[in-house]
Amino acid sequence: MKEEDRLLIQGLALGQEGAWRVLYERHYPFMCYLAAQYVHDDFLATALASDVISHLWEKRTSIHIDNSLRSYLIQSTRNRCLDYLHSSYQQREQSDLNSIGNSLPFNEEHPLGILLEKELEKQLFDAMEKMPEQTKTVFKKSRIEGLTYEQIAQQMGISPNTVKYHIRQALAYLRKEFGEYLGLILLFISSM
Repeated sequence: MKEEDRLLIQGLALGQEGAWRVLYERHYPFMCYLAAQYVHDDFLATALASDVISHLWEKRTSIHIDNSLRSYLIQSTRNRCLDYLHSSYQQREQSDLNSIGNSLPFNEEHPLGILLEKELEKQLFDAMEKMPEQTKTVFKKSRIEGLTYEQIAQQMGISPNTVKYHIRQALAYLRKEFGEYLGLILLFISSM
């Protein structure tokens, strides 16, 4: 680690305002630029970069930085952006599911609803058969059997992060297969 980084980190840990100002002046513009590459919104990028710097200030006495300060800030900014995007995606997906569920013109007792359900089920299972075996198994256990990520990880002898990876892979594959109808497919799965 560079000597100037080490001194700046020590200054931050001691709560020195000068260290805060140097951190802000030297690194904040680049962090905003980096965040904008992820979120494609300059205002949001500045908010996310500010979150990272605020978090660093709040945790300054307990954060341990091994490499360069710049590397730490780049990684922290990247992670904050990915967390934001993931959270935003989940909220949008839930909103899509709610709007689709409220707008269906018929239910499972309607003859057209029964026909649609059977066709949807066939297309879903055909698509799932094309997935890699472990991805398909994880997806079925999560969406059809209703198991938590931890339960799936325990049953399959894999980590919860691996379960999350396979769920993301399955959803990406289904999004490619069903496009704008993915919300309808997920709504259908949740009713199985």
